[in-house]
Amino acid sequence: MARPRNFTIEEAESSLLDVFWGDGYEGSSLRNLCDATGQRPASLYAAFGDKDQMYQAAMRRYLEWIDRQLTPAVDGADGVRHVLETTCRLTVEDRDRKGCLIVNSVGERENLSPQVNATVQASFDRLRALLHRQVHATFISSPPPDADEMVNLLMAATVSIRLLGRASASDAELASIASGAVHAFNRWADSSSS
Repeated sequence: MARPRNFTIEEAESSLLDVFWGDGYEGSSLRNLCDATGQRPASLYAAFGDKDQMYQAAMRRYLEWIDRQLTPAVDGADGVRHVLETTCRLTVEDRDRKGCLIVNSVGERENLSPQVNATVQASFDRLRALLHRQVHATFISSPPPDADEMVNLLMAATVSIRLLGRASASDAELASIASGAVHAFNRWADSSSS
């Protein structure tokens, strides 16, 4: 008869996320994952499967959290500001400067499964769709023809804040990227509306 689990999946996912987010996929040994969760390898394998599936569970947990953080209450120009300022705030508040699990995963693509790589791409696509929705909601009628270029600029600013935050850019530099992108967006939106 199998022994009952002495941990919850949610607690284990949270612990797995902490390890993978800080150490990356390759840097996270089974021993580290077991130490973080307080579980033996057999228990983790029984709950999640292999290391790849543990990473996927941690990514799902991260994506649920980051989606809640970045989704604005109102779409449009305020939504653009919310996404950029929230990205900056989350980066500055992270004193360990772990960066973004998704952005960090890009550097490990060759070591990740096709499923994880697909999740990474899908998360970038979701961020792009979120920014696209904010840009398009700014205009009463259809947005200007160069709206996708502005979405790309905002996407680049958002990702660079997370990447440069991990590279230890100063809080002021990160805030400058966020405010500069919001300012560029507002100037573009104003000139496009006139």
